[in-house]
Order: sequence, then C-alpha cells, then structure tokens
Amino acid sequence: MAMIVNGELVDWYVKAFKGAWSEQKKELILDTIDRMIERYTAGAFAITLKGLAVKIPNAMDRHSAVLDLHKDINFLAQGKDIATETFSIRSLKVFCDVRNKKELRATVFKLYPELKNEFNKDVQNRNAYYIKLFEAVLAAHVLYMQP
Repeated sequence: MAMIVNGELVDWYVKAFKGAWSEQKKELILDTIDRMIERYTAGAFAITLKGLAVKIPNAMDRHSAVLDLHKDINFLAQGKDIATETFSIRSLKVFCDVRNKKELRATVFKLYPELKNEFNKDVQNRNAYYIKLFEAVLAAHVLYMQP
C-alpha cells in the first residue's frame, strides 16, 4: 500500500495476509484497505483521495477468489465515492518503460529516494516483500500523475 499526497510519498508498506484463502482473509484485507482510506479521509486534516490504485496479478495468476476480492475492493471504494484504477505488472512496466522488476525498482527509487532503506534491503535480500512495495508505490504514482 502506498499513499501519495500532493506529490509526496507519505505512507508505504506491504501487509502480508498469511494462511489459506478464506472469507475471513478476504474480509481482513478489505478491512485493512478501509482503515487506510479512513486514516487519510477522516478528521481535521482529511484529504480528498484522487483514487485507489489496485495492482492485480497477471491474467494467468488470477483465480475466482482474486477476481472476487477485486470486485469487493471496487465496491468498497465506490461506497466512499472513490474511483479505482487497476494496474497489472505489465502496465506498470510499460508506464516507466522498463523490461523487468529490477529496472522497475530502480525507476521507483529515482522517483522516491525516501525508499532508500527498502531499495538497499531488496538488493541484498531479493525478497518478494520489497518488490511488491515498489509495485504499490508505482501504481500510486501512476494514478497520481493522471489528469
């Protein structure tokens, strides 16, 4: 998850939801997204969200549970009058004109140097956690840059 406000990356993290797929797991994911939205849209310093960027797996990795979750995320955002924009890893690579996730990571780091610790950890550990973080930040960036 990543939040960009006025061109500044203000929040970024990856939340792992371990265990087998279940209705409870889906509800936990939706609740986590809802709480992040509320964190930025409620209170004295509330902002108007431009939209919610959702990065989805490649077509071959999508199964009914993922598609169902995607539909529910759209429904959640729609209920809060927030548009959603869906991105695949392919569309993110096209946006920043890169061939692989290593180049994608480097491009995101150039855009947001505050990700230095995460960049260095990804280079050292090559953990899927960090590349998912860079994908989330890029999806938020692409959404932010759209007119």
